[in-house]
Amino acid sequence: MNSMPKHVASTTLSDPEWHNTHVIEDELVTAVKELKEKSQGDIVQFGILGRSGPQALLFSEGPVTRFQLTEATPLASGIVILDYRVVGADTDVQS
Repeated sequence: MNSMPKHVASTTLSDPEWHNTHVIEDELVTAVKELKEKSQGDIVQFGILGRSGPQALLFSEGPVTRFQLTEATPLASGIVILDYRVVGADTDVQS
């Protein structure tokens, strides 16, 4: 986890201590769009506290995507890494 790039949206954090961490200070919508366009792999999201505020970007309306669990890897720390594959998408948006 230390080697992968991390992006934190914050107006108060200026010098993150965690290795390879980048602070997004403003224009969050633009920054997330750019991250999605430039990503060469999956974008992992941690720390969501609800569906309001900036985190709502990741819950924006669109087709419902269906996933199937393909692998579960439990780690000694208690964390479980889950791998999914996309199995289809609905055209109806449900909230």
